[in-house]
This record gives sequence, C-alpha cells and structure tokens, in this order.
Amino acid sequence: MRLASSGKTMTLISEFENKPRPAAPQEIPKPDPAALDNAREEGFLLGRESGLKEIDPVRIFLKTCAETLQSETRKAADHLDSAAIKLALEIAAKLLERELKNPDTFRDAVTRLLRLAPHDNKSVLRVHPSMCHMLKSRDATTGAIDLLTGATLVEDDTIEPGGCVVQTPQGSWDAQISARLALIARELGDETSK
Repeated sequence: MRLASSGKTMTLISEFENKPRPAAPQEIPKPDPAALDNAREEGFLLGRESGLKEIDPVRIFLKTCAETLQSETRKAADHLDSAAIKLALEIAAKLLERELKNPDTFRDAVTRLLRLAPHDNKSVLRVHPSMCHMLKSRDATTGAIDLLTGATLVEDDTIEPGGCVVQTPQGSWDAQISARLALIARELGDETSK
C-alpha cells in the first residue's frame, strides 16, 4: 500500500516493508508433569508455612482460652457437686431431726442401734436430756418399752437431740445425725466433710 505524501512518510513505509517479519509462533513445549507437581507442592508448602506464621499468635491465644475455659468449667462443676451434696445433707438433717422428735421413730432408731451394738450390763446408752423421756415412757398400745435390757441410760447434753451413742467394752457406736451424715458425705466424695 502506497500513499502519496511527503518523502519522510515514504521512508518510514519503505523501512517497514523491508523489516524482517517474525517467524510464525512455534508450539510452546509442555512442562514436565513431575516438575509441575513439585512446583505446586513447593508453593503449597511455602504458602502453608507463611499462613501458619501469620495465625500462630491467634492459635496460641485460642488454645490458652480453651484450656482456661476447661479448667474453670471443671472448677465450677466440682463446686456445684460439693454444693449439691452439702444442700442434700442439710435437707436430710432437717428431715431426720423432725422425724426423730416423734417418740416412736426415736425408739425405733435406738432399738436398731442396740440390736447392732453388742451390749451387756456394762453398756451405756447416751442420749440428749430432751430425748430421755421418750425411752422411759410407755406406749398405750404396746405396753412398756424395754429397750435398755442390760444397758444404762445416761442423759448427756453433748449428744445431739435425736441421736445417741452406745458405749460398750467392745467399742462405741455413734448414731448422732451429724456423724451419720458426715459418713454419707465422705462416701459421696464431699471434700468439705473431711
């Protein structure tokens, strides 16, 4: 294509036409699949390492938070267990104290204890002074209550109302409410009862 114009333009066109043309594009060689896999793996590892370095402070913080939460949860659960045991024992104590104010219930409890504890004429049954009359009284329907065969009844204000202690030459049996509940608390694993 030729244009009629100045000599300068003609020189440019002539230079363009005389310039060697680039060769047709050659086919680009396909990369080696193993080299691609190696490059991909290397890039992944470098990216992973870089990412881990960036998130490491966050990971450490979250791990510390999780450990603290676990520790605090364990403490709270232990406290709740202990509080539940304590509350249950307090309720049981109140119920037992109320029940043992009934003369028949108290006599039954003493009778069971005397059956368990070997006693003879050297045995002593200690009860709170407010409870002694229940063991000396007669029941209108059954007649005289002979609980103390071979045992001496002693009023002792150190014994809790509703409880009793049998002392024999072989040993002592404590059937006070607090002693029984302390034993139950230990069995339940309540550390406050030790």
